[in-house]
Amino acid sequence: MDYKKLIITTGAAVIGVFGLSLTTQASTSNQYGYYQAKKTVKVPLYGTSQSVKIKKNTIVPGYTFQDAFRTQKSIKLNLSSLSYQYRKSWPKIAKNIDWQQSGATEQAVSFKAVTAPQQMLFKTVSTLPLTGMFYVGNRANSKGTTTLKSRLVITTDGYIERYYDTYPNVSQKPVATAKISKVQRKGLTTYLYYPNHIKGVKDQHVAKTGKFQYRLTIKNLNKSTQTKLKNADVASERYAVYSFGGQHYFTLMNQVDF
Repeated sequence: MDYKKLIITTGAAVIGVFGLSLTTQASTSNQYGYYQAKKTVKVPLYGTSQSVKIKKNTIVPGYTFQDAFRTQKSIKLNLSSLSYQYRKSWPKIAKNIDWQQSGATEQAVSFKAVTAPQQMLFKTVSTLPLTGMFYVGNRANSKGTTTLKSRLVITTDGYIERYYDTYPNVSQKPVATAKISKVQRKGLTTYLYYPNHIKGVKDQHVAKTGKFQYRLTIKNLNKSTQTKLKNADVASERYAVYSFGGQHYFTLMNQVDF
């Protein structure tokens, strides 16, 4: 398996819509970024003829470019930043299909660049790999994998999900999920509130009823780790380490805004 190719095709990010508008028009000088659909569109899955629906106002990480063989500006989207709750309305996707990203489509005009909504842990997008995805531990091993099974994703449509994955794998269905109700920030610490406990996550029960019963404390530890990789396209990879309820999770370093 080509490790570098796999991590580049995985994305996830971290933006949601909480019933109020938190996005504004952003500069389009950077071709990587967060894009909001101006209308409902269908986009192809990468390498297939199957298409899925992206609803109006949906926000996803994307990449726009001008293809010499196309007349209109094209866009690619990282679809794994959308929650399972959102994706389960799509037609059934075969296991061998790369559902994590769209193919190039001449529909860039149907999307607008936006700034990161409030719960976004990363304010900018410089590349798309693993946007919004965090794997348990401090780093990958020399094979570019892990044996520890837990992945957390903060999705573009406002969920936090836990998957039973080993880095850098991406399964389609989470083992636990919650709809984020409130976001607070204090320095390098982010607090997410939601109505139900996420199994396997060290959140805190802070209220008896309502939408804010559980709180997850996320700390940017301002710490990086590095792994020398064997038989990979790159000699080494750097990771940023975060604390989710006191448990360490890592993500690719090139995403992090220090």
